[in-house]
Amino acid sequence: MIGNALLLALVLYMAFCFLLMDRLKFLIPYRQPIFHNYGWAIALCAVLLFGNLFASLFLLARENLRDPLVGSPNQQPHDE
Repeated sequence: MIGNALLLALVLYMAFCFLLMDRLKFLIPYRQPIFHNYGWAIALCAVLLFGNLFASLFLLARENLRDPLVGSPNQQPHDE
């Protein structure tokens, strides 16, 4: 489950990065000053984005792979 979430998060993250690289080609001449001044912020946002994406996919997989016979913890017992 962790491996599947990690793989899907990595694929989606790379697709998003490639999309951004394509859309931000006009910033290529300013690459050096941007990374020098804001490199730490870009890296922090990238790590947080990947972490949130991984956690969301992991929780989604965990909810969808729950055993249907066990039931949810909020389920009330029926009186018969």
